[in-house]
Amino acid sequence: RGQRTKTNTRTRKGPHGEEPSNFLSDKLREYGFPELVVDDIKTNRTIAKLLVKNTGINFEESESGEKALEMIKVKHYDVILLDQRMPGLTGVETLQKMKEMDHLNKDVPVVALTADVEAGAAEYYIAAGFTEYMPKPMDPVSYETMLIRLIPHDKIKIINDDDDNVAKESETESEK
Repeated sequence: RGQRTKTNTRTRKGPHGEEPSNFLSDKLREYGFPELVVDDIKTNRTIAKLLVKNTGINFEESESGEKALEMIKVKHYDVILLDQRMPGLTGVETLQKMKEMDHLNKDVPVVALTADVEAGAAEYYIAAGFTEYMPKPMDPVSYETMLIRLIPHDKIKIINDDDDNVAKESETESEK
């Protein structure tokens, strides 16, 4: 696992060419999409929540792997973000226990949320069974792009600028 990699500072666009300014919040309308973020540090959970605050995502949080294991027994989530370094169970240990037990989230994508950005870290977490790897601090564009990729397609509607214009024209005509 060796040397640290440099952070890519290049400006990235959203999945539909949007600028990196909350394109998820501006372009995505979601319907009942529950997300679980498991991180022992409250600030990290708050940041994840703030990044999607305008989408209406049903955001739930857990401060430990143990609590998350209890939560997944009683509720289905569409995505789970799981921190690696936590007191008690680590993210990898929590994921292993998830795979061994019966619960409502067997086929749900689980994302490794970690400050581990060393070369080979992404490959390590994918090999450990995570669906995706998200380094901390979370890049808003990467986070939102990942959510759009992982959200079940029947639960989202991407609103194009043309759709917004049609809606505005329709509102104007109905006011006449």
